[in-house]
Amino acid sequence: VIGVGDSRPRDGFSTALLGIAVTEANIRTEPRALTQATQVQIGQTRVNLYPQFAASPGHLALSIRF
Repeated sequence: VIGVGDSRPRDGFSTALLGIAVTEANIRTEPRALTQATQVQIGQTRVNLYPQFAASPGHLALSIRF
């Protein structure tokens, strides 16, 4: 629509292609989290741990809830 309205079909195609490429890169590089409950025994008490691990191109993160 951009290219046809301005009589520049090539610009419309390159804009659409760039948008698709940026969206695909964003989907592929978004952080992902892994969660799995773990039970740990401390003395005679059992504690449930809920670790979360996230990784992205810029950082790694670890969070533990109990």
